[in-house]
Amino acid sequence: MSIRKRVVNEIIDREGSEKSSTIVRRRVAAKYGGLDDIQQINDDIKKVCRLAGRHPSEAVVNQLHVIHDKMKEQFLSMPDEAIEWMLGGSSEMSRGGFQNDSAKGITAAQKFKVFLAADPATISPQKLASSIETIGTAMGYRAIHASWVVPPHTPETPAQQLMDDKIQEIMKSRLAAPIGDVYTARAKDGIDPIAAAAIPAEKMIHAEQEDVSSASAESEEVDKLPQKSMDSRYFRKHVTGEHLSWIGAAVAGNVPVRAHTSGTCPLTMAAVDGLCATGDSPDTWLADDKNFKELAGVLVISTFQRADYHTIAETASGVHHYLNDRAIKNGEEIDNSPLQPYNAFCEGLSMLKSACTTDKLRGDDALGLQEAVAYKCDDIQKLVTKVEGNTKEFNPSNPSDFYTSEVSRREKPARASYASVIASPSEASIDRKAKLQAIKKGGEEVPKEDCRDSRDIDSSQVKSP
Repeated sequence: MSIRKRVVNEIIDREGSEKSSTIVRRRVAAKYGGLDDIQQINDDIKKVCRLAGRHPSEAVVNQLHVIHDKMKEQFLSMPDEAIEWMLGGSSEMSRGGFQNDSAKGITAAQKFKVFLAADPATISPQKLASSIETIGTAMGYRAIHASWVVPPHTPETPAQQLMDDKIQEIMKSRLAAPIGDVYTARAKDGIDPIAAAAIPAEKMIHAEQEDVSSASAESEEVDKLPQKSMDSRYFRKHVTGEHLSWIGAAVAGNVPVRAHTSGTCPLTMAAVDGLCATGDSPDTWLADDKNFKELAGVLVISTFQRADYHTIAETASGVHHYLNDRAIKNGEEIDNSPLQPYNAFCEGLSMLKSACTTDKLRGDDALGLQEAVAYKCDDIQKLVTKVEGNTKEFNPSNPSDFYTSEVSRREKPARASYASVIASPSEASIDRKAKLQAIKKGGEEVPKEDCRDSRDIDSSQVKSP
């Protein structure tokens, strides 16, 4: 082993390993891909995700504080009933620390208000990020009136209506088009567990939940893990013939998978983006895509991986989709092209790297943390192979579109200046009806599968993720 590799591994293992206080909920995972490599990739990614959460850059910490303050401005004075309804948007799957504790007589709304009233500088970055993600995801699901979260799915009381109006106001121009509009094969890639029983195993990929880390040692015991475990997921290996699906290509290239490209991630990003634009002094730091990706490394890439909602490639696809959709709303002439699994995986690693502090964590460390993580990510990337999958569903009336390699498609051009991204809402903002789940497309409603992913808890309602 080279000296450089030994130094990197010492820092990564020392700072990124599980703490003795960490609770992990484990299952026996189905095996797929190159078994030894997949295990090594997963173990190393989890270490990097812990590092990003524990030791984020100063810029990320500052932005987490800004978002916390914006949430405080918007929600601290809201009625408890309104807050409980909002939190129901993500409460059953969240790690953010807002669960009712009947034994102590403490409600989720009371915990929420304690969190908002606190000085964010007194909250660990890891806890701050997981809590903000929980709130942002709850806002996103309530914004589209998702039917798979805690009912009621639409407001039924004046207090709930007050919260709904607040969420719609914050997110009115931020919601991205459903990710299924870009990854059109996504809905059919998923296989219902009952139907999976009749399909030969060699034609499917089984993604089982592996583990869920506790949110942080600072949380109350009851808040450390989600109330419910995620379901097993089944996916088709091929879209048609020998043409691999997105999931099939990921597995063939050793890219870890869990639940397909994330539809939740764009909702969470829309909530955070909207919050930063509120108040008398809107914050524009997230208007720069580079900055948003740096924040995403901690806020969604790391938290989704550690909670086993999505792998880093799946979440990075959601980040890519949201930023492209935002740029199009702001008048940029680009294509919102899908990411191949390998490219998404590399994007995820890049966001994790950028989110880490550049500081040396100990005075005798030979490398700063970000530099050590960069070397480790390079080693991880070497274990992954680029294999192309089909993100489009086969259309018999237009077969040439399906068979065209996506590598040759026009991709988003590099910008001369990230600062040129418009921070204010686009004039072509989506109206109230369009931003709900029933976004119209050719006169028909978009199916709910477009936004469903691994956090969608009622699999009996919709058969595809």
